[in-house]
Amino acid sequence: MMAFKSEQAHIDEIGNAADRVAAAEGLVRDKATPLALETARHIISEAGMRGGKVTENEMAMLVLRGWAELQRVTYERVAAFVPTNGYGGFRHDPLFAGISPMANVPSANQVASTPPGTMQTSTAPLVSVAMSEFVATRLGKKTWGSTSQRQNEATYKRFREWCGDRPVDLYRKADLADFADAYARLPPEHATAPHYRTLAFREILAEAEKRKAKRIIEKTVARNFGALSAFFRWCVKKDYCEKNPCTDAREPAKDDRPARDRQPPWTVDQLNALFRTPAWKGFGKKRYLPGDKVEKDWFYWLPLISLFAGTRLAEPAGLLLADI
Repeated sequence: MMAFKSEQAHIDEIGNAADRVAAAEGLVRDKATPLALETARHIISEAGMRGGKVTENEMAMLVLRGWAELQRVTYERVAAFVPTNGYGGFRHDPLFAGISPMANVPSANQVASTPPGTMQTSTAPLVSVAMSEFVATRLGKKTWGSTSQRQNEATYKRFREWCGDRPVDLYRKADLADFADAYARLPPEHATAPHYRTLAFREILAEAEKRKAKRIIEKTVARNFGALSAFFRWCVKKDYCEKNPCTDAREPAKDDRPARDRQPPWTVDQLNALFRTPAWKGFGKKRYLPGDKVEKDWFYWLPLISLFAGTRLAEPAGLLLADI
């Protein structure tokens, strides 16, 4: 009797295949030709190419590209029958155009929602490429400080690990919901603890479950998911995709903090009263005493920046006055 895999086993298999794609693409990106030299020498010898135009290092690079393409095709063979999530969509190496029978295989969700004869290959950039461009624009405009950059880039890396490096318009709401659920299972020290630091995303989750570790708080999940949503909003503006797949992809967890720790937002009247005080209108010997002096230092700027940018007070504290 034929045994069928459970849906969870299938999803785990897809995750492993995606990890192999990421590893193979990393070898190509890092030009790790020493790992493929033995195979390259064998190919050159068997094909009688000694002394020809192709060097051993060049052949080794072709071997690495072939290995990466094999992992992409294998991934898509595994992922083509996923019943719920829209996997697939790796950008294939042009070296193998017209050779790989699985090149540009659409996801199951795409097939189900697209009329016959209208399926098109994505021309959007890979999410890794678009994310690099997005980060560069934010750093160029000095929108992020070093902490925001580190946090956001770590979130983007986790996203690529979990959902794969696809063209940006091939991610769906289900993918983002799945990622948010996985991200919420991370332990608080996932980026710093020695027993997590060298592990891949899925391995961290497995290790955390084994250790019965606490999970990161909802505030952290919301903050980092918001960074991902900001990236996709930028992609929409760049016409890389039509919709932000983060929109309505998750429901925030219930706030289980004690009532004394929950602070309601300031009202408009309260804000108006704050900014009518001497610190902003003019002070004398002390900031709280009326006068003619207005000193535009950190005390003056931090509340204003936080109000208009929607940040916490600590976030703009890393800016210089020249940045404002």
